[in-house]
Amino acid sequence: MTGLNKLRAGRQPGGAGGPRVRLRWKAVGTVCVLASAVAGLSACSSGGSGGGSSGGHVTLTELDDYPAGLPQSAAFTWLFSQYAKTHPNVTIQRQSVSGTEILPKLLSDAQTHQLPDLAVPDNPNIPNLVATQQFMSLNSDLAKWGQWNDYLAGSRAVTTVKGQTYGIEIGTNALGIIYNKKIFAQAGITTLPTTWDELLADSKTIMSKVQGLTYGAIGVGGGCSGGWQLLPWIYQQGLDVNNLTSPGMVAAVNYWHELLSSGVANKEIITQCQSTNIPQLEQGKLAMVESGPWDFPTMAADHFTDFGTFAIPLMDASAKPSVPLGGEVWTIPVTDSAHETAAWDFLKWSQSPQILLQFDQKLQYLSVRPSLWPAQEKANPLLTPFVDELKYAKGRTSVLGVAFNTYSNDLNTAVVQVLEGQKSAPAALAAAESAAKASLAGSGS
Repeated sequence: MTGLNKLRAGRQPGGAGGPRVRLRWKAVGTVCVLASAVAGLSACSSGGSGGGSSGGHVTLTELDDYPAGLPQSAAFTWLFSQYAKTHPNVTIQRQSVSGTEILPKLLSDAQTHQLPDLAVPDNPNIPNLVATQQFMSLNSDLAKWGQWNDYLAGSRAVTTVKGQTYGIEIGTNALGIIYNKKIFAQAGITTLPTTWDELLADSKTIMSKVQGLTYGAIGVGGGCSGGWQLLPWIYQQGLDVNNLTSPGMVAAVNYWHELLSSGVANKEIITQCQSTNIPQLEQGKLAMVESGPWDFPTMAADHFTDFGTFAIPLMDASAKPSVPLGGEVWTIPVTDSAHETAAWDFLKWSQSPQILLQFDQKLQYLSVRPSLWPAQEKANPLLTPFVDELKYAKGRTSVLGVAFNTYSNDLNTAVVQVLEGQKSAPAALAAAESAAKASLAGSGS
């Protein structure tokens, strides 16, 4: 979800253990940044508690998944340099890997007790990491801090496992619709769609009145890990990915099939995912795309400004706008008291409103402290639809924990089967439910 016109491989924000809510460039290596003016510390630690502590000085190792070359990497560099200015006795050694590498690396490091002092995994990975029993519960620290209730409820839930909270999201991202204003004007659409019926009708109007739409009227995608782009369409109904055979799930998958079969969505709906559609949107080959604010820097770099945003349309009046929470999480692995204390001190500092607001803006993320939303919306009104959706947002693993991956993978298979015309939605989803239950039973989950 960054400047991805040149290199689209990678992952999206939000996918569990793989592609996420935000497409990334492929891994470009490991980067070490020393967030300190202290000289003589030039080597990157591969894990553990870094250089230890000496004479009151503490060196913290950190691992995130924003390698150099990603715009968000600079946000981390800025954050650590700001901390160093007021905390000269703490050095933060930064290491970065790709999004597909961070979970395997952390699980491997947990086995060898070589975890860093600070780790920043994607939020769906929290249940898997907590299962290693090598990540700190922050309940006591959060209680003393007294600010945890100021955070978005869904964000608090996504970092909590069995009553214990293991981290704080660095920020979040949300899915909505980005549309080409010129195309909407050519089609004579002056009121943005708010329901599924309106979206389909407007899409058909666009296709009939605007020439050159070789990619269709709307880009959504079944090729996102964890069913990422389908989740808003089912979450708004109060469903989760384990409700595979419910009427609402069938309706959502059938709706996507109708977008494809009616000709308003291109056949790439089967394999594409969000940011891969941005060039077509910019070139006037596509009227709108389901994606998020992570694409704003891409469009700015491409000098494309004639776009607007609106929330994911709702099935009916009973639905509530809800999206899956994207975003990585600050976590503190178990090391020793000196490093754990220093890591928590950094984490508290990073959450101070004036620092957090700047950090999230540099990340192109929405804050998980709702009190900061007005400032973010004032700076960029295009964020308002995404903010509105966050009020009912939910974490993908909040209900199912580690079982989310199993259900979502089988849901992905069912969606592709329906879009390709292999099976009806009820049949494909029933098979997915059976496969998920069998898999979980076999694993003892």
